[in-house]
Amino acid sequence: IHELAGDAHSILVGTVTSVKVFERDGVPRTKVTLQVVGSLDQARKPGRNPRLVSFEQLGGDLGPARLHHDHQPIWEMGESYLVFRADPEAGGMHEVHGGEAGYYRLIRDVHDQEIYPVDAHGRGIMGIKAGRFDLSRPVRMVRDGIATLTPGEPFFDAPVSSDGRVGTVATFEDEVEILDLDEVLEIVRDTLGMADRPMPRPESVGFPTGGTNLQRGLGLCWCGFHDIFLRYQQIHPSW
Repeated sequence: IHELAGDAHSILVGTVTSVKVFERDGVPRTKVTLQVVGSLDQARKPGRNPRLVSFEQLGGDLGPARLHHDHQPIWEMGESYLVFRADPEAGGMHEVHGGEAGYYRLIRDVHDQEIYPVDAHGRGIMGIKAGRFDLSRPVRMVRDGIATLTPGEPFFDAPVSSDGRVGTVATFEDEVEILDLDEVLEIVRDTLGMADRPMPRPESVGFPTGGTNLQRGLGLCWCGFHDIFLRYQQIHPSW
Protein backbone atom coordinates (compact mmCIF):
# COMPACT_ATOMS: atom_id res chain seq x y z
CA ILE A 1 0.00 0.00 0.00
CA HIS A 2 2.95 2.33 0.62
CA GLU A 3 4.18 1.86 -2.97
CA LEU A 4 0.70 1.86 -4.47
CA ALA A 5 -0.41 5.08 -2.77
CA GLY A 6 2.97 6.76 -2.41
CA ASP A 7 4.07 6.32 -6.02
CA ALA A 8 0.70 7.11 -7.62
CA HIS A 9 0.58 10.32 -9.63
CA SER A 10 -2.93 10.99 -8.32
CA ILE A 11 -5.67 9.11 -6.48
CA LEU A 12 -9.18 9.87 -7.62
CA VAL A 13 -12.79 8.76 -7.59
CA GLY A 14 -14.69 9.14 -10.83
CA THR A 15 -17.37 7.77 -13.15
CA VAL A 16 -16.62 6.48 -16.64
CA THR A 17 -18.34 8.69 -19.22
CA SER A 18 -16.60 7.45 -22.35
CA VAL A 19 -14.63 4.41 -23.56
CA LYS A 20 -13.33 4.75 -27.12
CA VAL A 21 -11.11 2.33 -29.02
CA PHE A 22 -8.98 3.73 -31.83
CA GLU A 23 -5.95 2.77 -33.89
CA ARG A 24 -2.52 4.33 -33.71
CA ASP A 25 0.37 3.02 -35.80
CA GLY A 26 -1.65 -0.10 -36.54
CA VAL A 27 -2.18 -0.92 -32.87
CA PRO A 28 -5.54 -0.72 -31.02
CA ARG A 29 -5.60 1.69 -28.10
CA THR A 30 -8.35 2.71 -25.70
CA LYS A 31 -9.14 6.19 -24.42
CA VAL A 32 -11.08 6.29 -21.15
CA THR A 33 -12.70 9.44 -19.78
CA LEU A 34 -13.81 9.78 -16.16
CA GLN A 35 -15.87 12.49 -14.56
CA VAL A 36 -13.97 13.15 -11.36
CA VAL A 37 -15.95 13.66 -8.16
CA GLY A 38 -12.95 13.96 -5.83
CA SER A 39 -9.22 13.39 -5.54
CA LEU A 40 -6.55 12.76 -2.92
CA ASP A 41 -3.83 14.17 -5.13
CA GLN A 42 -1.50 16.02 -2.79
CA ALA A 43 -0.95 18.65 -5.44
CA ARG A 44 -4.65 19.49 -5.61
CA LYS A 45 -7.41 19.69 -3.07
CA PRO A 46 -10.74 17.92 -3.61
CA GLY A 47 -13.09 20.12 -5.59
CA ARG A 48 -10.31 21.69 -7.66
CA ASN A 49 -9.86 18.79 -10.05
CA PRO A 50 -10.61 19.01 -13.75
CA ARG A 51 -14.19 18.01 -14.38
CA LEU A 52 -13.04 15.32 -16.80
CA VAL A 53 -9.86 13.22 -16.80
CA SER A 54 -8.87 11.18 -19.85
CA PHE A 55 -6.13 8.64 -20.22
CA GLU A 56 -5.06 6.09 -22.80
CA GLN A 57 -4.02 2.48 -22.59
CA LEU A 58 -2.63 -0.08 -24.98
CA GLY A 59 -5.15 -2.61 -26.26
CA GLY A 60 -8.75 -2.80 -27.36
CA ASP A 61 -11.14 -4.42 -29.79
CA LEU A 62 -11.48 -2.94 -33.27
CA GLY A 63 -13.21 -5.94 -34.83
CA PRO A 64 -10.53 -7.57 -36.97
CA ALA A 65 -7.79 -6.00 -34.83
CA ARG A 66 -7.79 -7.05 -31.19
CA LEU A 67 -5.14 -6.63 -28.53
CA HIS A 68 -5.28 -7.55 -24.87
CA HIS A 69 -2.46 -7.83 -22.34
CA ASP A 70 -2.22 -9.16 -18.81
CA HIS A 71 -3.39 -6.81 -16.06
CA GLN A 72 -5.02 -4.51 -18.60
CA PRO A 73 -7.63 -2.37 -16.81
CA ILE A 74 -11.18 -3.07 -17.96
CA TRP A 75 -13.65 -0.18 -17.76
CA GLU A 76 -17.45 -0.23 -17.85
CA MET A 77 -19.49 2.72 -19.04
CA GLY A 78 -21.40 4.42 -16.24
CA GLU A 79 -19.51 2.61 -13.48
CA SER A 80 -17.54 4.48 -10.82
CA TYR A 81 -14.00 3.67 -9.71
CA LEU A 82 -11.33 4.46 -7.17
CA VAL A 83 -8.19 4.90 -9.31
CA PHE A 84 -4.51 5.10 -8.43
CA ARG A 85 -3.32 6.88 -11.55
CA ALA A 86 0.16 6.53 -12.96
CA ASP A 87 2.15 9.44 -14.32
CA PRO A 88 0.60 10.16 -17.74
CA GLU A 89 3.99 11.34 -19.00
CA ALA A 90 5.66 8.01 -18.19
CA GLY A 91 4.50 6.41 -21.43
CA GLY A 92 3.39 3.09 -19.94
CA MET A 93 0.99 0.58 -21.46
CA HIS A 94 -1.76 2.09 -19.32
CA GLU A 95 -2.13 4.96 -16.88
CA VAL A 96 -3.19 2.93 -13.85
CA HIS A 97 -0.43 2.58 -11.27
CA GLY A 98 -0.01 -1.07 -10.31
CA GLY A 99 -2.15 -2.49 -13.09
CA GLU A 100 -5.07 -4.48 -11.68
CA ALA A 101 -4.05 -3.48 -8.16
CA GLY A 102 -4.52 0.19 -9.01
CA TYR A 103 -8.23 0.51 -9.72
CA TYR A 104 -11.33 -0.56 -7.80
CA ARG A 105 -14.92 -0.54 -9.01
CA LEU A 106 -17.39 0.90 -6.53
CA ILE A 107 -20.41 -1.23 -5.57
CA ARG A 108 -23.46 -0.45 -3.47
CA ASP A 109 -24.88 -2.07 -0.35
CA VAL A 110 -28.33 -3.51 -1.07
CA HIS A 111 -29.69 -2.26 2.26
CA ASP A 112 -28.22 1.24 2.60
CA GLN A 113 -26.20 3.79 0.66
CA GLU A 114 -22.71 2.67 1.67
CA ILE A 115 -20.18 2.21 -1.15
CA TYR A 116 -17.46 -0.45 -1.26
CA PRO A 117 -14.42 -0.79 -3.55
CA VAL A 118 -13.80 -4.17 -5.20
CA ASP A 119 -10.81 -5.04 -7.35
CA ALA A 120 -10.71 -6.11 -11.00
CA HIS A 121 -11.86 -9.61 -9.98
CA GLY A 122 -14.69 -8.40 -7.76
CA ARG A 123 -12.84 -9.00 -4.48
CA GLY A 124 -13.58 -6.79 -1.50
CA ILE A 125 -10.96 -5.24 0.79
CA MET A 126 -10.95 -6.73 4.30
CA GLY A 127 -8.03 -4.71 5.64
CA ILE A 128 -4.24 -4.63 5.41
CA LYS A 129 -2.12 -7.78 5.54
CA ALA A 130 1.62 -7.95 4.98
CA GLY A 131 1.58 -4.32 3.83
CA ARG A 132 -1.00 -4.82 1.10
CA PHE A 133 -4.77 -4.86 0.73
CA ASP A 134 -6.15 -8.10 2.14
CA LEU A 135 -8.72 -9.23 -0.43
CA SER A 136 -11.70 -11.53 -0.05
CA ARG A 137 -13.05 -13.92 -2.63
CA PRO A 138 -15.26 -12.27 -5.25
CA VAL A 139 -18.28 -10.53 -3.75
CA ARG A 140 -21.80 -11.56 -4.76
CA MET A 141 -23.72 -9.12 -2.54
CA VAL A 142 -23.16 -6.63 0.29
CA ARG A 143 -25.77 -6.12 2.99
CA ASP A 144 -25.11 -3.90 6.01
CA GLY A 145 -21.37 -4.10 5.39
CA ILE A 146 -21.29 -7.91 5.26
CA ALA A 147 -20.22 -9.34 1.92
CA THR A 148 -21.60 -12.64 0.65
CA LEU A 149 -18.80 -14.30 -1.31
CA THR A 150 -18.67 -16.68 -4.24
CA PRO A 151 -18.40 -20.30 -3.09
CA GLY A 152 -14.87 -21.40 -2.26
CA GLU A 153 -13.51 -24.71 -3.46
CA PRO A 154 -12.35 -26.78 -0.45
CA PHE A 155 -8.60 -27.24 -0.35
CA PHE A 156 -7.46 -30.74 0.57
CA ASP A 157 -4.16 -31.70 2.11
CA ALA A 158 -2.33 -34.64 0.58
CA PRO A 159 -4.94 -37.44 0.32
CA VAL A 160 -2.82 -39.79 2.40
CA SER A 161 0.11 -38.69 4.55
CA SER A 162 3.28 -40.68 5.14
CA ASP A 163 1.84 -42.17 8.32
CA GLY A 164 -1.34 -43.29 6.57
CA ARG A 165 -3.72 -40.62 7.90
CA VAL A 166 -6.31 -39.15 5.57
CA GLY A 167 -5.75 -35.50 4.70
CA THR A 168 -7.89 -32.76 6.23
CA VAL A 169 -10.09 -30.26 4.41
CA ALA A 170 -9.73 -26.49 4.72
CA THR A 171 -12.98 -24.55 4.35
CA PHE A 172 -13.60 -20.86 3.70
CA GLU A 173 -16.02 -18.33 5.13
CA ASP A 174 -19.00 -17.45 2.97
CA GLU A 175 -19.57 -14.04 4.57
CA VAL A 176 -16.99 -11.47 5.67
CA GLU A 177 -16.95 -7.82 6.66
CA ILE A 178 -15.34 -5.62 4.02
CA LEU A 179 -14.16 -2.01 4.14
CA ASP A 180 -16.26 0.77 2.64
CA LEU A 181 -14.84 3.57 0.51
CA ASP A 182 -14.33 5.92 3.46
CA GLU A 183 -12.40 3.27 5.41
CA VAL A 184 -10.17 2.48 2.43
CA LEU A 185 -9.49 6.17 1.82
CA GLU A 186 -8.64 6.58 5.51
CA ILE A 187 -5.97 3.90 5.13
CA VAL A 188 -4.60 5.67 2.05
CA ARG A 189 -4.60 9.06 3.81
CA ASP A 190 -2.81 7.60 6.83
CA THR A 191 -0.23 6.05 4.50
CA LEU A 192 0.37 9.41 2.84
CA GLY A 193 0.17 11.42 6.06
CA MET A 194 -2.75 13.46 4.74
CA ALA A 195 -5.49 15.17 6.71
CA ASP A 196 -8.96 13.65 6.67
CA ARG A 197 -11.25 15.22 4.05
CA PRO A 198 -14.69 14.02 2.98
CA MET A 199 -14.84 12.42 -0.46
CA PRO A 200 -17.89 13.32 -2.55
CA ARG A 201 -20.04 10.38 -3.61
CA PRO A 202 -20.49 9.49 -7.28
CA GLU A 203 -24.11 9.22 -8.35
CA SER A 204 -23.57 6.18 -10.55
CA VAL A 205 -22.69 3.13 -8.43
CA GLY A 206 -23.58 -0.41 -9.45
CA PHE A 207 -23.87 -3.75 -7.69
CA PRO A 208 -21.46 -6.72 -7.54
CA THR A 209 -21.11 -8.91 -10.59
CA GLY A 210 -19.62 -11.92 -8.80
CA GLY A 211 -16.17 -11.53 -10.34
CA THR A 212 -13.84 -14.45 -11.00
CA ASN A 213 -13.31 -17.09 -8.36
CA LEU A 214 -9.55 -17.10 -7.80
CA GLN A 215 -9.64 -19.45 -4.81
CA ARG A 216 -8.82 -22.35 -7.11
CA GLY A 217 -5.09 -21.70 -6.95
CA LEU A 218 -2.26 -20.87 -4.61
CA GLY A 219 -1.02 -17.29 -4.51
CA LEU A 220 2.63 -17.05 -5.49
CA CYS A 221 3.16 -13.29 -5.58
CA TRP A 222 2.89 -11.05 -2.53
CA CYS A 223 4.29 -7.88 -4.08
CA GLY A 224 0.88 -6.21 -3.93
CA PHE A 225 0.63 -5.53 -7.65
CA HIS A 226 -0.03 -8.96 -9.15
CA ASP A 227 -1.73 -12.20 -8.27
CA ILE A 228 0.00 -15.20 -9.79
CA PHE A 229 -1.65 -18.53 -9.14
CA LEU A 230 -0.37 -22.07 -9.26
CA ARG A 231 -3.18 -24.34 -10.38
CA TYR A 232 -3.46 -27.60 -8.52
CA GLN A 233 -5.26 -30.88 -9.16
CA GLN A 234 -6.16 -33.51 -6.62
CA ILE A 235 -4.82 -36.97 -7.42
CA HIS A 236 -6.39 -40.29 -6.54
CA PRO A 237 -5.12 -41.80 -3.24
CA SER A 238 -4.06 -44.93 -5.13
CA TRP A 239 -1.31 -42.88 -6.78
